[in-house]
Amino acid sequence: MPASRPLALVCKGVMTLGIALATLMLAAPAAQAQLRQTQAISASTVTGPAVLARGGCSVPPCPVGIVAGPPTPPGGPRPFDFIGAIQAFTVSAPGNLFSGGSITVNGITIVIPTNLVMTLPANYLTVGQLFAQSPIAGRSALALNDLPAPIAAYEASISGNIVNGVYIAGLVGIAQQSLNTASGVIKAINYTTGALCVGAAPGACLSTDARVVINDPSGRYGLANGVGGKAAPDARFAVDADNPTIHAASGYPMCVPRVAPPAVDPRCPSTNRPGAAGAKLPTFVMSPAALVTTAPFPVVTIPACGAACNANEQAPLELGDTVIYSGILARDAVGTYVAAYSIEASVGIFTPPGATFYMFLDAPLLGVGPAVCPGNAECQARLRTSIFVTDPSAARAPIMYSVDESLAGTRTSRVLPSTLVNTAQVGRYVFSTDKDIQVFGGIGGAGATREIIARVAGVANGTAVNYGPAPAAAVANTANGLVSGQYVSPVGEYIFPEPNIGGGVLTPYNFRCLAFLANGWGEGGGLPGIGRLTPFPEATAPAGVNCSN
Repeated sequence: MPASRPLALVCKGVMTLGIALATLMLAAPAAQAQLRQTQAISASTVTGPAVLARGGCSVPPCPVGIVAGPPTPPGGPRPFDFIGAIQAFTVSAPGNLFSGGSITVNGITIVIPTNLVMTLPANYLTVGQLFAQSPIAGRSALALNDLPAPIAAYEASISGNIVNGVYIAGLVGIAQQSLNTASGVIKAINYTTGALCVGAAPGACLSTDARVVINDPSGRYGLANGVGGKAAPDARFAVDADNPTIHAASGYPMCVPRVAPPAVDPRCPSTNRPGAAGAKLPTFVMSPAALVTTAPFPVVTIPACGAACNANEQAPLELGDTVIYSGILARDAVGTYVAAYSIEASVGIFTPPGATFYMFLDAPLLGVGPAVCPGNAECQARLRTSIFVTDPSAARAPIMYSVDESLAGTRTSRVLPSTLVNTAQVGRYVFSTDKDIQVFGGIGGAGATREIIARVAGVANGTAVNYGPAPAAAVANTANGLVSGQYVSPVGEYIFPEPNIGGGVLTPYNFRCLAFLANGWGEGGGLPGIGRLTPFPEATAPAGVNCSN
């Protein structure tokens, strides 16, 4: 199975680690995702299942919060957070895909342990994999001291602990700027190269406009890299082929047609965008009949797409669409362009009740306790995100699930506390659960997850998490191989213990609570059998997950 994942942030507290995205992952950019959550939580609220009330909860069993324990003693490991340009990058054991290495950021060299899986905007890679897939043999192609140097500086966001005087990473994110985002109007589409010309307003493409190419090695959302006249940028910073990082604002998957009109791409049909050229409907439902939404959403009438629309296929990006895109700067024979791993179009595409539907999940925020908090620290048991669903009917109301993964790469889902706090936008569910240690598995539980999946409420614990076939094996009416009705995202922000007073003893980050670090991970079968971090970034390596203290 592909190892790629959606754009996201990986952070400590307010410190950003990796990308957003989206993406993050981005699919919408992480900055956009975080802004949406902040705006949503401050807006009108609604009552949902298990909503916390002041002094209690509405539906027993009630949440169990964090309790105080002994303070952190002085003299132990200390936490650190770095964000900065990658100056140097080495791999410890070239050819070993599980290998760690070292990275230099802001003048400090940090150890990246063996088995540490780094988060890229829409991808997961160990140091060994990152070097094996580098376009420059033996080098990362990301560090300022690499020859040739990258076209733009790459940024690392790192959280870890200083153990016996050594900086050891626990979480690492890499991007060509974690908040690298731009927007504009699609002015032209080159169907031979898959390139979008993006600028300030509709009209002829100018030399000052951006050239944006979807970085899509497998061809999930259009031409595959290297096909025809399309560029083949660094595949390590590609789209997520399993969760649509190319999507409408409503979460509907989108694409760039592989043929020029009036020819029709059956996997990206123009009939899925009703309206005249340059004046496509901005909001519609994939149905012959209009859709009238109901509570808890605002009551509006969504225009019909028409009988020709097919909710089982992606919808094309069109001239005049306003898009937000994120990617890396790349260069080909034509010049510099943006190799995009995320594009969000300002289009509202919905699906009728009972039809195929799609989801999008903003990068979640997760507090990881511990359950017994040191007396000199502040600890969080919090879970927040927004889920977008193209079918706004009650039958498709989603909640959050943890993705539990074996070392072999087998994935199953497990229900997480999902407190609904906002439905002010059609199809968007905002969740904010506080003071419930079950968000990270509780005492003696499964631990904090690396990934969260959005699914319809009522899915039994232990249900498999599967992805669709590669585009080459996809058949008609499968959105070119995407699995409908789910979206998987890495956790965008981990909140670790923080001192409760300035100048106090710092509590080391409790990486032992993160299941994928303490137990190992399977990378969805992409690199099965990834063991515990070595060296582990704490005073002692845990025997397994421990979120208790």
